[in-house]
Amino acid sequence: MTSDQRELLIKACESLEAAKLLLQGGFPGFAVARAYYAMFYIAQAFLEGIRIILFQTFCSNCCIRSTIHPRREGSH
Repeated sequence: MTSDQRELLIKACESLEAAKLLLQGGFPGFAVARAYYAMFYIAQAFLEGIRIILFQTFCSNCCIRSTIHPRREGSH
């Protein structure tokens, strides 16, 4: 887990806590908005992890291909 992902998950937890307090205080609409943001932060953290995995896979595949099929000068 990256520090960015960790920060996003912390923000998600804080948003859920705020949602609980808002709901208990009689503000259900604002509670829903905070809960929405909690899910938004979780989705961002998840997508950050996917981006890292895809980038690593792409880079390793490119390295493998360039080793097997090196480009010749003047070729496109």
